[in-house]
Amino acid sequence: MKKWMFRMAMLGCLALCAGCADDRGDEKESSSIEVDLEQNFHTDLATEGGYYFIYDIVEDATQEEIDETLTKLRARLGDYNQVYQAEDGSIVIEAPGVKDANEVLPVIETRGSLYFIPEKDEKGNSNFTDNAGTVTLNRSIEDMIVDGSIPLTGNEITKVRYEYQSSSISEKEPVILLEMNEKGKEIFREMTEKAYKNGNEKIAIVYDGEVLVAPAVQSVIMDGRAVITAVGTDEEAARMVHIIEGGEIKLTFRRVQEKYVQPQE
Repeated sequence: MKKWMFRMAMLGCLALCAGCADDRGDEKESSSIEVDLEQNFHTDLATEGGYYFIYDIVEDATQEEIDETLTKLRARLGDYNQVYQAEDGSIVIEAPGVKDANEVLPVIETRGSLYFIPEKDEKGNSNFTDNAGTVTLNRSIEDMIVDGSIPLTGNEITKVRYEYQSSSISEKEPVILLEMNEKGKEIFREMTEKAYKNGNEKIAIVYDGEVLVAPAVQSVIMDGRAVITAVGTDEEAARMVHIIEGGEIKLTFRRVQEKYVQPQE
């Protein structure tokens, strides 16, 4: 479990303080798109240098679903980069000025799912086990979605930002602030109220399949706000904000080409 710490705040914050294929890193030669791509960059990649990536969608998808994925990728990467669909249906991403592919790949290839999971389901069965701080899910995310054990997801997050707050360890540290829509506020209130009345039960926060933390609920949260602390460096905090803000990518795609373009001198 990552070293993310979520704080239980009494003033309305929870005391909590992309989908790519599993083999997406396995590169293969792309088909028609590789031939003329470098003659038709949509950015200053040819002069400035940087990376471009090509992804194949590995499942049947409607054009609406593809367009939604492109929109979310653009939100994650910002206006300086280009995300578009090639004539053969592949997704092309141009990242001018990037010298290390690992600067952008986690942003592109993270599904970005965010789940709030109560300690017990409606039948009283435990959704997860906390063994001395190591939290493991007792069932798959898919099974819990089917039977309704995940009432709240990142879809109800409307605002995400990071800022600095004072810490007992250091003068300032980056924290991520989450705000929920009206639906999310009500669900979150119900979740925290139930957990609090049941003897301070826990709520697990699961990000991209990994349990970040599962704090005990010490009060009912009315305003749908949560503060995530100890998020690492500024870059890591900013990356998580962009991913959550862009929304979960539901399509499965695979990286088939990655190339660094030397800048023109």
